[in-house]
Amino acid sequence: MHGPLNIDTGDPEDIESAADEAWELEKSLVADLWTFETAMTRTFRPYVEEWNNDGWLGAGGDFVGGVGKGLSIWWNDEKDFWGSAWGWLKSTSASVGNAVWDGVTSPIETAQALGRAAWSGAEAAYGQLENLVEVLRSFLTGDIDGFFKNIQLLEVLKTAGGAIGEFGQLIYDAFQNGVE
Repeated sequence: MHGPLNIDTGDPEDIESAADEAWELEKSLVADLWTFETAMTRTFRPYVEEWNNDGWLGAGGDFVGGVGKGLSIWWNDEKDFWGSAWGWLKSTSASVGNAVWDGVTSPIETAQALGRAAWSGAEAAYGQLENLVEVLRSFLTGDIDGFFKNIQLLEVLKTAGGAIGEFGQLIYDAFQNGVE
């Protein structure tokens, strides 16, 4: 026959002490969670209020605002490009003015050289017009791969004269050194 099985579960004071520690730990966790909830409520309050007030219209407004900022930045860069084209035109006009002055000594030779230089720069730029349109199209539609593929096609402009050639050289250098 077997006698009753007695199991020692420890000192009752140790059990009470462990229960007190668990209670303190639980209170600490609840306090930390409360602090986290309060901080997140404060952080996200403006977004929640905007969503409650505007719903999808607020998100749509933010999207339209973002697109507007993107177009504004694009336009600023675009005007710099066309400013370079204008600089090329002005430098070509200055060359014409100088040619008139220099043309007094050898007008036919000067006119031919000037015409060849102006024509080659304009021809190079015009020859890349379709590629430029494709660059802008891929940029506006957000096609990053298409943008980089098409902008590399404009590297051939580095052989053109004046500001157009400088623009082509800039693109060439950017891809040689890496674009950040």
